[in-house]
Amino acid sequence: MASLSDSPINGEDLSYLDDHDALIDFAHAHGIPPLLYDFITKKDDGTFQLVIDDQTAAISPPITQIDVSDLQTGDDDFAYLLEEREAIQAENAPDGTLPGIVMAKLIAARPPLKRNEPLIDGLLRRREVMNLISMAKVGKTWMVYGMVKAVSQGKPWIGFDTTKTRTLIVDKELHATEIEHRMRQVFATVPENVDYMCLRGNPVDIHGLAHQLPDIISGNGYGLIVLDALYRFLPAGISENDNAQMMGVYNALDALAMRTDCAVVVVHHTSKGDQSGKSVTDVGSGAGAISRCADSHLIFRQHSRDDHVVMDARLRSFPPQNPSTLKWEFPNWIYKQDIEPEVKRSGPNAERKRQEDIKAMREIAEVLQNEDGMLSVNRLANLSAFGNTKTKRLLNDMLKHQDYKDNMQTEVIKARHSTKESQHFAWIS
Repeated sequence: MASLSDSPINGEDLSYLDDHDALIDFAHAHGIPPLLYDFITKKDDGTFQLVIDDQTAAISPPITQIDVSDLQTGDDDFAYLLEEREAIQAENAPDGTLPGIVMAKLIAARPPLKRNEPLIDGLLRRREVMNLISMAKVGKTWMVYGMVKAVSQGKPWIGFDTTKTRTLIVDKELHATEIEHRMRQVFATVPENVDYMCLRGNPVDIHGLAHQLPDIISGNGYGLIVLDALYRFLPAGISENDNAQMMGVYNALDALAMRTDCAVVVVHHTSKGDQSGKSVTDVGSGAGAISRCADSHLIFRQHSRDDHVVMDARLRSFPPQNPSTLKWEFPNWIYKQDIEPEVKRSGPNAERKRQEDIKAMREIAEVLQNEDGMLSVNRLANLSAFGNTKTKRLLNDMLKHQDYKDNMQTEVIKARHSTKESQHFAWIS
C-alpha cells in the first residue's frame, strides 16, 4: 500500500485549519477529488492524511493511507479506493474486528459504483459464491468442466454469455491422472487459461484454503475458482446439517472470493430421495444456510426424459431465471432451448401424481376459458375446487408448459384501497 510521499501536499502544516470544512476547502484548492473528501483527516501534528480505515491498532503492519496523487474523480478511482478498503477489512479483521463505517452521504456525492463484473452474465459475478448442486453420479464434475471451458475461452455456457478469464479447479475428489484425463476429453485442444490443484488426501480444510490460496495465486489473473466438492473441504467435526457451522464455512468462502477477486463455485450434492417436489432452495444436502449464504444457488434435477436434466436457480444480484433443459452428450452438457424443463417425478406414486396434475391443469384452463377478465389465485382456487397452495403450483407449472403458456396472460394487480398486490390470470382466446 502506497503512502502519500508523492503527494504535493504531503507533510504540509495544516494546523491553521481549525475545522473539517476548512480542510475540505484546502483539499479542493489542491485538486483532491471531491469523492474522497470524507476520508480526509488531520493528524495530531497538523499534517494532511487520507484515511481509508481508522483501525491502525488492529492492523499489523499498519495500513491506513493510499496514494491519491494520480486519482481523478471517475468511477474507477473511487471503486479502487473501496476495493482497498474491502481488502483491509477481509485481511486484517479475521478476529471479528469491526471495519470502518462508510458514510451514506457519499452515495449522493459520487457517481454510482461499478458492480462486480459478471463472469457468467445472468448467474455469477466476481467476488460471489455459487452453489452447483445435483445428485451423486449425475455428472456434476462434467458440468463444472464445461463451465470452466466456457469461461476460460469467453464463450457461452448453457445459454449464458461469459467473460474470458483464467480459471482454477481445486479438486479433493479426483486423482491428478483422472483430472487430466477428463480435461483431454472436454477440451478439443490444449486448455489455456485453465489450471488445477489436486488436493485429494490433503488435510487442508476451507479455512486453511482461504488463508493460503490468495497468496499463491495473487497477481496471476484468475477470475474463477471451483471447489470440488464441498464436503471434502469441511473442517473436522463440522456437520453440514448445522446452520451455525455452515455459516462459518460460507464466511470463509466469502473471504476467499474477496481476497482473490474471484468468483467461487462450490460443487455440492443433493440429499437422498425424491427432489422433484422441493423448492429450489431446499434442494441440496445439509443446513438451510448453505442455500441462503450463496449468491447463486444452481440446482440440476432429473428431467422426465432420459439423459436430460432441468436447471433452476435462485440469484442474489441478477433477475430471476426460468428453468432450462440440458442434455448429456458425452463429454458435455448441451443447452436445449426447445425442450420443456419438466422435472421427473420418482417414487411409486409419481406417475399417478403426474396424471393428476395434468388433469388439474386442464380444469384450471377450462375455468380461465369460461370466465371473462382477470382472475385472482383465490378465485381460481374456489372455481376449480383446489386449495390456494396447489393452485399456485399448478399455475406456475402451466406458465412453463408449452400447451398453456402461450394462451395465458398474467398481471400483478393492486387491490382497491390497499397497497397489497396479487397475481391475476386470464385466457387469451
